[in-house]
This record gives sequence, structure tokens and C-alpha cells, in this order.
Amino acid sequence: MPAYTHDSSVFSTKRLVTETVVASLGHDSEFIRDVIDILTPNVTAALPPYFQRIDDAEKAESWVKKITENGQTLAVYLTSERTLCGFIFLYQSDNDELHLGYLLGETHQGKGLAKEMLGGLLAWCKQNKQVRALIGGVEKNNVASSSLLLKLGFYRTESNSDDTDFYRFDIDSLAD
Repeated sequence: MPAYTHDSSVFSTKRLVTETVVASLGHDSEFIRDVIDILTPNVTAALPPYFQRIDDAEKAESWVKKITENGQTLAVYLTSERTLCGFIFLYQSDNDELHLGYLLGETHQGKGLAKEMLGGLLAWCKQNKQVRALIGGVEKNNVASSSLLLKLGFYRTESNSDDTDFYRFDIDSLAD
């Protein structure tokens, strides 16, 4: 059974470093335990069904396999402690647009890490020059996430969904 390790660093900020999650041979049980610790019911409440009830190693391994098949997943670590604190999910939409998802573990929320993490992602996209826009869907009652995206410069787009608002960030709007 494949396990999951990390590729090289994608981007870093003052307190965070991100690494691409990739399937590999061998078993990284610490990473799988960290996944279980992060994907608590409170964190995953507004997320799709495959994020729910990840409470043992087998379910965590299946979840990681699924998220690595459909796009790029970045594991987000606190630089100082090398502690896994969250994930960024990037899925190709059009040629130069990415759909964005993200989460932070409960113990890491409320410390400005989500803002720092997404700010670092935006800067990386600007530097990379291959992404024109990021699009994020947020459950309508997730006020914290909606507010964060608006603070970072995302704008709300038209949506045909009753339960999800969509936000867009045009990378060219970032100053050099």
C-alpha cells in the first residue's frame, strides 16, 4: 500500500513552509497520524463527504490518496516546530485558473496562519507567472473564510449555488 511523503518546498513565509504531498513507497505513520489529528469534525464540517470521519490510519491513507489524484495538495508546516498545521488544495480549472481549497487544524486557527498561508500562495502564484486566477468556493455560513478571502483581495463572483459563494483573485492585481 502506498504511503505519502513530501516533495520539495513549494513556498514559505515567515512562519510556514509548504510541501507538495506525493504518493510514494514506504509508510510515513507520523504524517498519517497528523492527518487524523487535523481532520476533526469541526474542521471538516463544511467540507465534502470524503473529508468526513477520517479517524484511523486506513481512512487517512485513502483520503490522502484521493486528494493527491485530483490536483496538487500542499502540506503546510509551522517552520519552527515542523508541525503539520494544514493543507492547501489546488485543482486545475481552465488552463491558467486554479480552484483553491484550504484548511487549518483547530489548534492552529485564530493565529493569523490562514492569512499568512494564502498570502504566501498568492505571492508564489505571482512569481510563478503560470496562474492567472484563483477561485475559491466557501460555504455561505463560513463567515471567517469569506472575510479572509475578501481581506486578501478576492472578490465575490456570481454563483448558481444555494449553499456556496465563490470568490476570485486575479493574480495580475498583485503589485510587483
